[in-house]
Amino acid sequence: MIHFRILWMYQPVLFLAFLVLAPWSLGTFAAVYAWLRVADDVVDAPERKQEAVQDYVRGAQAFLETGRRDRDPSGLIAPSRELRDALDRMLLKHRDPYLKQVVSEMLEAIAWDAFRTVRVEEAELNRQCARIGRAYVRGLWYCITGEKAPILAEELGAAATVIHQLRDREEDEALGYVNLPAALGEPDLRRPAVRDWWLHRTDTAIHLLETSMLQGSWRARILIQALCRRYARKGRRLSAALRDLETV
Repeated sequence: MIHFRILWMYQPVLFLAFLVLAPWSLGTFAAVYAWLRVADDVVDAPERKQEAVQDYVRGAQAFLETGRRDRDPSGLIAPSRELRDALDRMLLKHRDPYLKQVVSEMLEAIAWDAFRTVRVEEAELNRQCARIGRAYVRGLWYCITGEKAPILAEELGAAATVIHQLRDREEDEALGYVNLPAALGEPDLRRPAVRDWWLHRTDTAIHLLETSMLQGSWRARILIQALCRRYARKGRRLSAALRDLETV
């Protein structure tokens, strides 16, 4: 089914992890992931029209409350309506009140990208990382255990999102998102102030990912800790590349 195909296409490791650790929840997680994945891709489409994207996000938020969608806004760049309608039906089939909250929070993060200005304050960047990381980990943990994630797991999700932002820095800037405090000026990594800001942010995230010890469900812990190790390794490579710029 389409939600399984989308999860496999974008996140084969997560697909296999759920297949091993929580096969009974694979359909639920795939339905949530695929719906949000398509929404995020619509907002981040390279040739998107900002007004159409904003109208689309408003429609997606209304759908979560009513279960119904209006016609697509003019100029929207998106997968076929048939595919999106199928994902809507799948989400409604698998959604419960807690997952509705998770999806709403992640959609709020997607909406932030649709409505944001090019530059924002550091506090807003931190809140966005927390929104994304918290919603992602809450969804993973709940689908595996049926329980709410511990606070530490949510903090680890935010730390992983920091590293994700650095990894996607050039792509985001091409889309018009500069994830750097406006006070730091031009986002050129060769500038010491910019490089040091990213290094501090990344190294702090790596430390949390590498040293934290989760409690709770062993199934959820296996998956979250594996993701932490993966992002910590990615963060170390990115941090090393930043430090190499100091010698150029």
